[in-house]
Amino acid sequence: MATFVRLGIMSWFVSNMAVTAAPAKKKPVDMSPHASQLLATLEPALCLASHGQQLLRRAILSLLNISLLASGVVRLGLIAPAYLYQAATSTLYHLAHSSRWAIRRLWNTTQVKRLRKKIEFEFFTLILGAGGNNLFLVIFWPGWYIIGLAGFALWTWYAK
Repeated sequence: MATFVRLGIMSWFVSNMAVTAAPAKKKPVDMSPHASQLLATLEPALCLASHGQQLLRRAILSLLNISLLASGVVRLGLIAPAYLYQAATSTLYHLAHSSRWAIRRLWNTTQVKRLRKKIEFEFFTLILGAGGNNLFLVIFWPGWYIIGLAGFALWTWYAK
């Protein structure tokens, strides 16, 4: 039922459009000698106006193109830092992840284990050896706190 109604409306539109359409045959323009003489005098001005309109159209289109290009550059200037930030953070994350994996593998190699063992031996030799114990006693001697407090008391006493 709906298709019949639709077809009926379409035929009504087509019939009304045929009535309001312009005639296909054009009548020739009848120009008097005064009109042709007026047209001959106005022809250079009309040509100049036509060229002026073309130049104005080209100028407006070029300004429109420039404005579109400028807006694209501005948009790119706003979007590009966001993409660069995203790329940099992603790159740094993957770099940190892969370097952590590489350091873990490097830490467990036999050469590094030997080097760690040597450094540990040298450190404990320094602390527990002949001069290392005395060095730590001088550095961590509890009397330094007493000397420091006495120096601070003298400084505040004489600073008044």
